[in-house]
Amino acid sequence: MVTQQCPINGETKESLAVARTNQGLEIQAPLIHLTRYQAVFELPGTVSPLLRLSESLNDFRILAGGRTVYRGRAIIRSLVNRDSGLVCQVGLDEFWLEPDTAAAGVSPGSAGGIKAFFKEWQKTHHIRPEFKVAVSDLQTFLHELRLWLGQLEWTLPMTGQDERESAGRDLCGQIGPSILPVLSGLFENFENALIDVEDEVQPMHHAFGRRHLHPLLLCSPFFHRVFSKPLGHAGDYEMVNMIVRDPLEGGSLYAKLLNHWFLNQAPAQAHRNRINYLTGRLVEESARFDGLRSGLRVLNLGCGPAHELQRFLHESPPPHHAAFTLLDFNTETLTHTRTVLEKVGRANHCHPALNFEKRSVHQLIKESAQTHPPPGQEKYDLIYCAGLFDYLTDAVCHKLNNFCYNQLNPGGILITTNVEGGNPRRLTMDYLMDWPLNYRTGREFAGLRPELAPEESCRLQTDDTGVNLYFEARKPHRV
Repeated sequence: MVTQQCPINGETKESLAVARTNQGLEIQAPLIHLTRYQAVFELPGTVSPLLRLSESLNDFRILAGGRTVYRGRAIIRSLVNRDSGLVCQVGLDEFWLEPDTAAAGVSPGSAGGIKAFFKEWQKTHHIRPEFKVAVSDLQTFLHELRLWLGQLEWTLPMTGQDERESAGRDLCGQIGPSILPVLSGLFENFENALIDVEDEVQPMHHAFGRRHLHPLLLCSPFFHRVFSKPLGHAGDYEMVNMIVRDPLEGGSLYAKLLNHWFLNQAPAQAHRNRINYLTGRLVEESARFDGLRSGLRVLNLGCGPAHELQRFLHESPPPHHAAFTLLDFNTETLTHTRTVLEKVGRANHCHPALNFEKRSVHQLIKESAQTHPPPGQEKYDLIYCAGLFDYLTDAVCHKLNNFCYNQLNPGGILITTNVEGGNPRRLTMDYLMDWPLNYRTGREFAGLRPELAPEESCRLQTDDTGVNLYFEARKPHRV
């Protein structure tokens, strides 16, 4: 592989980023830029669609001058398509050898190593004073809240787990209305202090916030799941399950109340709204096939736990001969979703055809580029992709839209969703949860519509929170 030169410590070194993606692909790419907190590399165009925003690369290595200067986790924070390939910026864990000293072979305990330490420490002067204050205020409040709730836990009954759990829930219900608004105000101060932070010092703010607040936040099961990304990405099926079920989860009153706060913020509510919206669209499209011999054909891309389909099967049994194809790149997700949907079907005495396929969006795009599509390729009456566009570049989204629209039957509908840039918890998600998204305005999202879709057949909506965008493209009945 041809490598570029990445300057480290004033010298020119051959530098590479090496990783394995969650789909098992080994990548090697030339480094463009490297600091303590981030690395930038470029993948050639032939493999550029294989990564997505917020993806966790758990065995990420940086090789500089033949030496491994970093080995650990990396989170994909930015993806930019160029003619030559895909430029990828990743955030790095902060506990590693400094790039300057590691690449130059300097011992951490030597004079050079000590100098590097003070040089790095002095970078905290670049962190905004108002951000330091906001973090300190939030840290102090959370610390005091944890101590106080720990004392209150001693007042709970010790007679049995169920009684203790019920009493704890009641107590959270009593104190929540007083505590949660204060917490919201402190997080708003946190967000306001980060507005327009310069690009070059953003990684330092990321590290500062996590270092001081993570010890007080990671006890929330939802926060922990999103940050740790056990399946390699933030929006996995269990994270969605957490959004839907009772938010009072956690090993203590403090953890329960914190978890409740996170799951009652606008992004989580927007996700629940999206499930309601998709359930309604399934009902409406199903009604078109009442009394017909042919059945509704549905394709769900990036299915996750498919809560909208669970509700649909429970509340509105589908018409005769209905068939649902669910695609996801993760085996664990598909196994979970199959088990749940089959259980719901049995409980409601409906048995639609359920087809589960382990395939990625990028495989679909690759197939769509073939000159001759496979014979007898399935066509659908409803295709929806909810959540994936938040993690994909414009180029990939546009190709996916074109592919899906071509797979529609006449009269069929394509539905996609995206998170809008006005998300009020955008910076909390980004800086504390390692959960950056590809935010788009309504105009930008509508601009990704399929090339063959007439503008008059397309519709753009926003949910009640203003956080979610819904795009619909109805294929005309004419062939």
